[in-house]
Amino acid sequence: MRTSGWLTLIVFLLAGCGPLTDLAPTVSPTASLPSLPTDTPFLAATLTPTVHATLRPTRAATSTPRPTPTRRPTATPDPSTPPETVGPFLLFSSTGQPAGKVLDLRAAPDGVMWVNTQAGWASLYKNKWTLHAGTQNSVLAGFDELGRVWLVSEKGEAISAWDGARWTKYGPEAGWSPAALPVPPSNERIATDKRRWVWLTTRKDVRAFDGQRWIRYSPDQVGFSRTATMIEEEIEYWLTDVAADSEGDVWVAECSWLGPGPEGLGARWLADDRWQGQDSRIVASGCIYDIEVDRAGRIWAGVNGDLWRYTPGQGWIKFPHPPVDPAGQLRWGYITDITLDEAANPWVALQRCGGASCDTGQYALFHVVGDRWTYILEMQGDRAGDLAFAWGEAWLCADSGLYRIKGETVQKIGGEELAFCRVEADAAGRVWLALPGQTALWLYPG
Repeated sequence: MRTSGWLTLIVFLLAGCGPLTDLAPTVSPTASLPSLPTDTPFLAATLTPTVHATLRPTRAATSTPRPTPTRRPTATPDPSTPPETVGPFLLFSSTGQPAGKVLDLRAAPDGVMWVNTQAGWASLYKNKWTLHAGTQNSVLAGFDELGRVWLVSEKGEAISAWDGARWTKYGPEAGWSPAALPVPPSNERIATDKRRWVWLTTRKDVRAFDGQRWIRYSPDQVGFSRTATMIEEEIEYWLTDVAADSEGDVWVAECSWLGPGPEGLGARWLADDRWQGQDSRIVASGCIYDIEVDRAGRIWAGVNGDLWRYTPGQGWIKFPHPPVDPAGQLRWGYITDITLDEAANPWVALQRCGGASCDTGQYALFHVVGDRWTYILEMQGDRAGDLAFAWGEAWLCADSGLYRIKGETVQKIGGEELAFCRVEADAAGRVWLALPGQTALWLYPG
């Protein structure tokens, strides 16, 4: 779960579900989710997930939205001397680190840590730094299943891929057109389908790389259709995320805003070269900000304020949010972020709504295990925060600071000086920390 003001990012979303005539067998959510020890939560509601008999997607044919909150501040503290420790994190020391403030961290699946600094993007592997020239102000779109790293240029006019040895740039000659920037928030993920095509979304379109050229799909081509109200009020599409399930089908999601809150056109999926999902009972409409794919290839999606899981070949299961509002004042809003932990259980950030508006800047974080939602804490600010997981613990960077979460225990590390930090866990289970305005990195080896 992330949101970026350090660098806003290209977003990916894909989603969908099958028509009403394609029914699925009953699925037990508790049997398919990994089991964890049951702890007494701060607030827990025992819920019975709703099993819907909508099978896997059928193979048959088929005014500007609310501005996205920025994820990082533009003005940040700049202490002259970094501390040696930040809670359990130790100051990381290595030769060759590029000069300048650290702006972002990203851990690649191959164990390489990518660090964005004022000098550009640098990769760190086995304590060896490599600065990639000409990458200042670029946005890291994600990592594909072929091991490539994708960067979008500052103004969105080109995209480049790093294959471990060299960069290859793709511009108009390769079908790439200037991206719609700023782009919506997401988990900065690249999706790879069964043909090994690479997919991403901008705010206004979906793009696929077939190995040679980029192909652009408009929201209308994907299967979205603006409502009469959207047309009347001149509300444009707002694409939010992209993903690929275990069968390689590609999912795209949308969340446009009408007046005080999100409405959304739901999700669509590409199967057998046809975009589908317009008739789905689950995702034909609704605000979907985030789609996640677990190790089993199942899709997790937040549709408005409810959590859903889709298993290819079986169907959808609903995990309704608790009926109790821990804050006692604000009503339930919509899910902005889903992050899967080491056991493939979702952590859900749900933005709250007031009496007439959902633009409250207040979020509630929950940990969902089986049919149980455990309330973790309240957050305030422009974003829901960043989560990283290692060795059974969760680390949260929120606008109010850094938190360490283990079971039902939430410990705040430090004070407001750690607000807007950035946390990332690498493939070895080490947790990395960057503070706004700092040139240093901190490491928690676990």
